[in-house]
Amino acid sequence: MKRNILLLVLLGLTCVFLYSQDFILLYKQNLELPISIPLEDVEYILHDNDTVQSIVTKTGTIETPVSEIDSLAFVFIVSCPDDNHPHLIDLGLPSGTKWACSNIGADGPDGFGNYYSWGETEVKSHYAWDNYAYLDENDAYLHFGEDIAGTDFDVAHVLWGGAWRMPTVDQIKELIVHCKHRQSSQNGVDGLLVTGPNGERIFLAAAGFSRDDNIGGKSSCGNYWSSTVHILNNDAFGLYFDSRGWYWGYSNRFDGRSVRPVCP
Repeated sequence: MKRNILLLVLLGLTCVFLYSQDFILLYKQNLELPISIPLEDVEYILHDNDTVQSIVTKTGTIETPVSEIDSLAFVFIVSCPDDNHPHLIDLGLPSGTKWACSNIGADGPDGFGNYYSWGETEVKSHYAWDNYAYLDENDAYLHFGEDIAGTDFDVAHVLWGGAWRMPTVDQIKELIVHCKHRQSSQNGVDGLLVTGPNGERIFLAAAGFSRDDNIGGKSSCGNYWSSTVHILNNDAFGLYFDSRGWYWGYSNRFDGRSVRPVCP
């Protein structure tokens, strides 16, 4: 009975989530791999008297006794034309900014990637005030100007070259204003699905952040640097998301955070 109740709750949410997913995965008992059904082929889902679940598709109906169902999962795939990441993703933003498909240090869109202190270009095992590279003789932040995009302090520019840059805070604001978002997962990695005005998408992995010798918030929040500093306190702006939503703000420059490059 508990299995049936959980399934009913999940099915009750299908009308909310179907439009933004790519596949339904039906996990059945005694099957190692799930049944994968493209959402574009799904007409509707029926649940008959707590005994049989029917997924009606354009080519037929898949009927499964409820007692044999382990779970249903709604998943999406952010696809790239090949495995030679990164790729440029045109989200249809007003500025024409194109975002990378993956984080610096990640193997693909669903990777956490590396953590960097703001303005630094190397990975560390310890992220704290005491080993931040850019402090003056008074232990205050060195000032580089209001933006480091395209400079020797820009990890995207240094490591990826070409026209790749860290996003400015204005480019992050544009992403938030013009794109839809929702929490989801890809290949078992939790994160944020971002859909642009033209329907193209990027996936931002919830990599958390690194402080001292620990990584906090992994799989529950994302912390992405911009190239822009706060002119009043010299902290750095970034993009943040968690279960409450996504927003831009500023934080300690010595923290280790993710970087998702852009091309102007």
